[in-house]
Amino acid sequence: MSIMNSMIPFFNKTGAANLNPITRSHFRTILAVFTALLITWGCEEEASVVGTDLLPDEDFALFYNTDTITINAYTMFVDSIRSNDSLYIIGSRYSPYFGTTSVEVVSQLNLMSPWTGANFTIDSVSLILSIRYYEGDTVNNDQYLELYEISEYLERDSIYYSNKPVQVDNYLGSFWLDGLKADTLLEIPLPNSLGEYLMRDTTKLLVSSTQPDFRDFFRGLYMKLSNNPNHAMFSLRSGVASSGIQIYWHNDEVQNGTYSFVLGDRSAKYKRIVHDFSTADPEKSIQHINDFIKDTLVYMQKFNGVYTRLEFPGLEQLRSLLPLSVNKARLIMPAQLDDDFFTDATVPANLYLRYVNEDGDRIYIPDVRMGQQYFGGVYRTDNDHYYFNLAAFVQEYLEGRIPEPVVEVYMVPGNDADLILKANNATLSPKLELSMTKF
Repeated sequence: MSIMNSMIPFFNKTGAANLNPITRSHFRTILAVFTALLITWGCEEEASVVGTDLLPDEDFALFYNTDTITINAYTMFVDSIRSNDSLYIIGSRYSPYFGTTSVEVVSQLNLMSPWTGANFTIDSVSLILSIRYYEGDTVNNDQYLELYEISEYLERDSIYYSNKPVQVDNYLGSFWLDGLKADTLLEIPLPNSLGEYLMRDTTKLLVSSTQPDFRDFFRGLYMKLSNNPNHAMFSLRSGVASSGIQIYWHNDEVQNGTYSFVLGDRSAKYKRIVHDFSTADPEKSIQHINDFIKDTLVYMQKFNGVYTRLEFPGLEQLRSLLPLSVNKARLIMPAQLDDDFFTDATVPANLYLRYVNEDGDRIYIPDVRMGQQYFGGVYRTDNDHYYFNLAAFVQEYLEGRIPEPVVEVYMVPGNDADLILKANNATLSPKLELSMTKF
């Protein structure tokens, strides 16, 4: 009550004497209410304790916060990854950290329309390539694309893996990619004999789901860059008919006819990807892959290369505290920059997390379904860290719906960046911040 006694003179001396009678009446009412509130607040702490021994334990919740969950990080590699996505990527690249990566494409050629012409004469044949992305030497560019006919029929609904051997039927030739660079449309001359070979039986120039069609007649192309010391990698624009083989022809009725065999989004295809880590610089190469030895750095590589595995063994102990509600689970991962190969401008803008379910399938963690804004995984240039929210993953693991407290950090196909992360006993290591409520 000493607080109340000291405040009343203050109000009386500074303000109450100048109020009119009506205002004074209102003021006395407000003052009485304020006095009652102060008395209530003054007694609140004591009153909240009285009688707690009469309430059951389940009426209370305990709050846990920690950022000391152990994280074990490893660099992993699997040479057999599903690779029949919609991207056409061809070439090779070298990194002093990762060695040499080669990417080759096996794809069907599709028809835009069935052949309806009569007799014809081929005037010329071109390989049309709509280049979206290119990395490599643009000054001394001397790249040759090798084309082969494959002998295997590709199914659009089948799954193909990056280490699948190519079944080759015929060598079709090697062709100079003159002017290869990003955001260009190349038209590479091909021999007329190749066009004549594709159109040797025009009754096969149809698409059908009930009978053998052109995809049986000519089963597809195997495309790769010739072996050379130059670093060169390019991708094609996606689209129904942006790239492929174009036939220019004429007959008595048509003077400037064209017919297209396209590399399209819906073409059955896969990429063959080969990683040779042995060619890396010995002073920068990865020291531990798949050996579960904890290094202070872990690695991530585009084109289905190495990736990072994170284990949270401390989460298993929390199962004994169930029921728990995970309010927050934030994973923080620091990047390793070198101001050369790895800078704010070159590291991937986004990373993702997946886990392996009981069937052995790799699927993204449930938090990703809540959207990028919630999940995170975005690189922050202000402190060189990635932040992820994985509260749903932790909750489902604790309740037994996810088999292991393990996630894999990966990049989406087409991400044009590599990455090194600090890990384990590094000065800055990955950290998992947890906030939970026990009921």
